[in-house]
Amino acid sequence: MALEASGFNIVAVASNGLEALALFRVHHPQVVVLDVGLPGMNGFNVCEEIHDIEPRCAVVLLTGRNDEAAVVEALRCRANAIVSKSEGVAQLIVAIQHALHGDPYVSQAMMGPILSNYRALMPEPSDPLTLRERQILQLVAEGLSSKEIGEQLHLSVKTVETHRSRMMDKLRIHNVASLVRYAIRHGLISA
Repeated sequence: MALEASGFNIVAVASNGLEALALFRVHHPQVVVLDVGLPGMNGFNVCEEIHDIEPRCAVVLLTGRNDEAAVVEALRCRANAIVSKSEGVAQLIVAIQHALHGDPYVSQAMMGPILSNYRALMPEPSDPLTLRERQILQLVAEGLSSKEIGEQLHLSVKTVETHRSRMMDKLRIHNVASLVRYAIRHGLISA
């Protein structure tokens, strides 16, 4: 009812995967919404069959699983969108709209585990500088003297000079022009 209230015309409803595939062959809809846990033939396999028959059909998968494997399987079977059942009808409607426009869509609940795993696999940043050294580098690149930097950061001139010296040793840079180039390359200041 929520889909019809949003302007979608429901042409058929199936109770299992084989029936969904048979109804698809009869009605040739623009979009198919499939539960991945369909009996007889799961939604991933139905999706793959549908795309073999009609590659332009948008397929949206609904799943009770919120894990990376479900998203990987959805990509493998060429689904246009995947939505967690826990997210409700509003997310389903958004997914259908994206799929109909040819935009791939993975709902927020499905993206959480993927982003967590991705972040865990990311190497640590290779920036050897501490936060304080990056602050001082930015201010040096902006043309401030050690005294001005000390005033702005509430540090003594000697402390600023110590940070600046360590920073230059770490970067193997020994002049301000090279520091400015490094700051631009690393996005600390704009060119």
